[in-house]
Amino acid sequence: MSQPLISVIVPTYNRAALLREAVDSVRRQTYRHWELIVVDDGSTDDTTALLAGFAEPRLRVIRSEHTGNPARVRNAGLAVARGEYVAFLDDDDLWQPGKLAVQVPLLASGRFRWSYSGFVRVDASGNQFWQTTPDRIRNGFILAALLEIQAAVALPTVVAERALVDDAGRFDEAMRTREDYALWLDLAARAEVVATPEQLTIVRDHPGRIFRPEGYRVSVALYRKWLGRLTDRALRRVCRRRIADSYLMEGRYRAAVGQWRLALAATLGALRWDPPQGVRRLLRALARRALARNRTANGDGLGHRRG
Repeated sequence: MSQPLISVIVPTYNRAALLREAVDSVRRQTYRHWELIVVDDGSTDDTTALLAGFAEPRLRVIRSEHTGNPARVRNAGLAVARGEYVAFLDDDDLWQPGKLAVQVPLLASGRFRWSYSGFVRVDASGNQFWQTTPDRIRNGFILAALLEIQAAVALPTVVAERALVDDAGRFDEAMRTREDYALWLDLAARAEVVATPEQLTIVRDHPGRIFRPEGYRVSVALYRKWLGRLTDRALRRVCRRRIADSYLMEGRYRAAVGQWRLALAATLGALRWDPPQGVRRLLRALARRALARNRTANGDGLGHRRG
């Protein structure tokens, strides 16, 4: 059987130490027919020297001015990819040595045009604290499972036909977060997926990972877009629930950081899209706000009176 070329795309920005390990995890793959495209988004640390030091003919480096736009950076890699398939790895994550050797044969029949695998999450010290379970690994047409968040598809686990990714429009550069999830939805609407529960990827949590609170509203816009696309009533109900859930998660975050007005606005958004759940959430938010005011009025924020 011929071995298709896999284009591995790694975006990076100022993470030289982590990037070295990510690149090494690609170089250790037992499947050898790959090219590695590292797209440097204007790093100012030792990234340039690090990449120049690799004696790896299959490594190509693309440099650009800093954009801070992950979708644009990944698309720059896709634009020069030569492989029949593309795979994605972030600069702070790692592959197990057998990752490509397991997933590439799954696509050999031609029935499936993309694949993903199980993964584990580790903390900054390398200690595992979460892993995928078999019930979160779905095969076939998984659009409904993705919308319901019942399929766990992490970006560094995906291998896909380059032509399929191109047909789906690549990563949406208007999205500063959740652009990977948006692409998986588009892939799922076009083709069946084959997945393996083997945990072939290590996703690392560390202080440098960026949390973007605007992601909640990005999710709302994404589900509203799919609500406009879908005709199936069950899936449309799913989208409405997911819109409400996104508002609720924003409300929970805003309340946790004391942004009560924004928390209330988000909860009212959930009320619009899923009234029963929204009412429950609104009452909880109002109760928390009243409790916070009571604590402030009583003195030290702990419910104790002065004097």
